[in-house]
Amino acid sequence: MAANAERRKVYGMGGLRIGRLAGIDILVHWSWLVIFSLLTWSLAGTLFLHDYPSWTRAEAWVAAAITSLVVFASVLVHELSHSIMARRQGMDVSSITLFIFGGVSALTEEPRSPRQELTIAAVGPATSLLLAGLFGVGGLLFKGGAGTALLYLAFLNAVLAAFNLLPGFPLDGGRVLRALAWARSGDLLEATRIASLSGTVLAYALMAGGLLMFLFGGLVSGLWFIVIGLFLRLQAEGSFRQVVMRDVLRGIPIGAAVRRDVHPVPPQLSLSSLSDYVLAYNDRCYPVLSGDRLLGLVCLGDLQKYPRDEWQARSVSEVMTPWERLQVVQTSDDLAKAAELMTSLNLEQLPAMEEGHFAGFVTRSDITRLIQIRRQMSRSGSNARTQKPVGVER
Repeated sequence: MAANAERRKVYGMGGLRIGRLAGIDILVHWSWLVIFSLLTWSLAGTLFLHDYPSWTRAEAWVAAAITSLVVFASVLVHELSHSIMARRQGMDVSSITLFIFGGVSALTEEPRSPRQELTIAAVGPATSLLLAGLFGVGGLLFKGGAGTALLYLAFLNAVLAAFNLLPGFPLDGGRVLRALAWARSGDLLEATRIASLSGTVLAYALMAGGLLMFLFGGLVSGLWFIVIGLFLRLQAEGSFRQVVMRDVLRGIPIGAAVRRDVHPVPPQLSLSSLSDYVLAYNDRCYPVLSGDRLLGLVCLGDLQKYPRDEWQARSVSEVMTPWERLQVVQTSDDLAKAAELMTSLNLEQLPAMEEGHFAGFVTRSDITRLIQIRRQMSRSGSNARTQKPVGVER
């Protein structure tokens, strides 16, 4: 847990923090480095050296690297347009992460109306088309390598706009589709389900097309389409789960899901005795208390870091994650907050505090079970309302 909490300070929501613009953290996912390297290599060999055979390899690589950086600057401008528009609509944006196929703006909440969703979604492709026009004009005005690079950037921004307009959630086109479905049905969750289903269908279509390309000799292009399809499918499913989670958990305090039947351990307990706790209670994590004060947490993974012959000599206080490095929540906080925190940090549980004292754990499994029960009850209630009672005429 401590390692994940510390990693978040450096990498944020799945990326390395490289700066801050307009009060928004700019993060780079590791996959960005892969695509940056591949794009630079491709531009150097197939564009610059092909069109300018008199150039040295060093000149071609420098031009390709600069062009690649401008490509990702264009993606960043695209995402910034989403973020700035979201802020103008009264929504907060915590970060922008550049991924292998573009970027994503981390909104702290869902849009409040179909109009907001449509406005925020549409501004991204419009920005990319504007950049394509500006780069295109520049490509016509400049000659040589600069003109070639600018025309390539114009083409790529046009492709970025077109790709993002495809009707698959969470692409911008999928968000436009969700806004239209939301306006028609008045139900954000149902609209998200429709847009996510469209995104899944689009993802499988891309993978099928990639497979055909691969079979007929287009190895690189085919593999590229397959990877894009896989990525889009995961994003569509993940985005839908996130909206379901927010919808079901909205307004529920963390205290309603806190598991209070915990088994605290003292800091001086040996690891050998801790192993007896694990066998007796079958819990993966134990609070370390001194009186009613939480000192830290010790988990099964901490025990497994040391060989068994050292367990008797080592105490819990030596191996626990201390309080200062813990990610904690309050029982009065919204349960959706805890769920999003566990997802972003890849944690199975969070310690919950109540009036300054340790209250228990809120776990991912308990939240998942709560979501399933509430969704099932919601569907049952809907069926009960629509079912015609026996013996009653309408």
